Amino acid sequence: DEPVAAGTIPPPVVRFESVSGRGRDAEPLLEDLTLEVPAGGALCLVGPPGSGAAQALQLVAGDGQVHRGRVAFDGADGRPIESPRPLLVDEDPLVLGTTVTENLQATDGAAPPEGAYADALERLDLRPYLRQLPFGDATRLGPTGLRLPLPERQKIHLARVVLSPPPVLLLVRPLSALDPAPRWRTLRKVLEALRGRSTVLFVPVSPAEAELAERVAWIEDGRLRAVGTPAEVARDPAWVALIGSR
Repeated sequence: DEPVAAGTIPPPVVRFESVSGRGRDAEPLLEDLTLEVPAGGALCLVGPPGSGAAQALQLVAGDGQVHRGRVAFDGADGRPIESPRPLLVDEDPLVLGTTVTENLQATDGAAPPEGAYADALERLDLRPYLRQLPFGDATRLGPTGLRLPLPERQKIHLARVVLSPPPVLLLVRPLSALDPAPRWRTLRKVLEALRGRSTVLFVPVSPAEAELAERVAWIEDGRLRAVGTPAEVARDPAWVALIGSR
């Protein structure tokens, strides 16, 4: 089949086909990883520190080397997509040196619809902080957003994602600067907003956050230990120990 050119595309299916390789981190080597993330769905990759879960995201982003197999992206019609330009968001996201509102604008610079803008602020619980700023969301931020506390920087970046979701979104320890309860609540709202609009893969701060995804991939020492729904993976007695260790 002819590949679909990247552009304004719907969220694709993301497939790891017997992938062995490394992300930009040296260790561990991922070996024979086979996974499929449904279009518009969310997959949580969990594992102990150094398991290789974050490296799997790096390979999807094209930031590493695939030695065997491949990472593939397919449209709803089954045709391959050349490059959906996955967006990787780490724990220390960049905030532009513009106003809060301009930071939340779509990639093409278009102002977001009023209702969508208000919804994004609500989902990320940004209104209490904005009320403290001298000009609210018209306040200009520092050149790299360094004047913002890290929790608000993470929230503003994810609010932008909610307003302009990429076809494939990769999240590394999303909202790590928040306490566990607000992080859980906010991440749930973000994933709800992205369902069907973006194919999401994320490595959580806590394995317990895997419950927020439709599917879970449990990785240890670069290998897939288990994959399934959160309830299915939780049947493994070692899962309780993994959650307790974090």
